[in-house]
Amino acid sequence: MKKGQKAKSLKETIALNIRTIREAADLSREDLAKKAKVSARYIYVLESGTRNVSIDTLEAIANALGTSVCDIICTPDRPSNSRTEALELAITILNDQLLRTKEKK
Repeated sequence: MKKGQKAKSLKETIALNIRTIREAADLSREDLAKKAKVSARYIYVLESGTRNVSIDTLEAIANALGTSVCDIICTPDRPSNSRTEALELAITILNDQLLRTKEKK
């Protein structure tokens, strides 16, 4: 996603929030990647809003940023209802993974 662009989907919201929080923390993609134990390329791809993220990786990124998963998945125009938003994200991710597994068979 480009700077200043408004998120339209959950994937884009996650991309925008990771980038915004990372930049506010004055971390480079490389710094965040090292802390979250993923590649800098993976952070770049997530921030572009073109790739899904696993729950475990999302948690690792949130921890590396010193924030919560809820802060990453919530939109700024809607207050966080952490339990509901986290469950919605988990369901979305699990459905995507199930569909990919079925497609491979």
